[in-house]
Amino acid sequence: MNDMITKDERILARINPEATKEMAVSTRVGGVEMRTLADIMEFAKSMAISDIGIRKHLRSNVGACFAICLQAFEWKLTPFAVANKSYLVNDQIAYEAQLLHAVILTRAPLAKRPKGEYSGEGPTRRLKILFHCTDGDILDYESPLFEKIQPKNSPLWKSDPDQQLWYYSVRAGCRKNFPDVLLGVYTEDEISEEIGRGPGYARDVTPVSSGLDAKLDKLAEQKPPKATEKAAAAAQAGADPETGEIPDKKAEASQGPAQTSDGGKKEPDPDRDGKDEDDEGEPEDPLLSEARSMTFNGSAKFRRWHGSLTVQQEAQLKPHYKALLESAKQVDKDAQKGGESNG
Repeated sequence: MNDMITKDERILARINPEATKEMAVSTRVGGVEMRTLADIMEFAKSMAISDIGIRKHLRSNVGACFAICLQAFEWKLTPFAVANKSYLVNDQIAYEAQLLHAVILTRAPLAKRPKGEYSGEGPTRRLKILFHCTDGDILDYESPLFEKIQPKNSPLWKSDPDQQLWYYSVRAGCRKNFPDVLLGVYTEDEISEEIGRGPGYARDVTPVSSGLDAKLDKLAEQKPPKATEKAAAAAQAGADPETGEIPDKKAEASQGPAQTSDGGKKEPDPDRDGKDEDDEGEPEDPLLSEARSMTFNGSAKFRRWHGSLTVQQEAQLKPHYKALLESAKQVDKDAQKGGESNG
């Protein structure tokens, strides 16, 4: 409290008594006749120390009072009336909807007061406003549905919704048809936290690149196509993942295990991944060949290598991945056994 008194005393000491004595009371422009900016500044100093004569955000604040006075004289209204219809919202001065409605009536080029027609009920309530201009034109504005209007900070939205919808629609219609009338002036709803203004609320609106990089990114994000019912059924039946052929298990069983040249049983070669001798002449897929070579580095390095592949390459290796991973794990086991024996 002592700080506020000290500040008020400093303001009082700076008031020029001679300048204030020359200010004339006026019934035409805001109650006081002022001829220079110095006159307005002296008046703002007196307003700043008027205590309960103004709202709290203006007390001891000469600069804010000066801004209020300038605005009031532009509107030809009493500075104290404008001050007591102002708020401090998000570090900015805002005004009551009732005040802006009065400003519109006195400053917009209207031949008569706006006329309105309500329609709908409850959430679908809306208002259409007609503005009869001095040049003979009739301009209109139709509000959004009541439920679509956000935010609704004023208590009138609940206690007297039609009145607040009127204020909202006249103000919005003025901004649409006569933007110069309320330029730089806002109500509490318009600069609330939910709407946000200034650099802190800026959004990145840089267009997304349509060049090669964007196309490659989009391609990389695509997932491999899901197996069809036919392919799933074939896989369940034991079909070859590459050719789609289903082997004759009964014929294989009747033939028995493959024989070597000396009459012994032929052991399957794990590195061949189930390929027959007849396939010797067919060149192996380079990606699959690289994958086989990576298994000799162990499962950890194989997984890292596999993770660096594109979506299409992963889909290409999917039928072989399980067998390849098992081969890599076997390398881990062999290395572990070799380490134990060396130890």
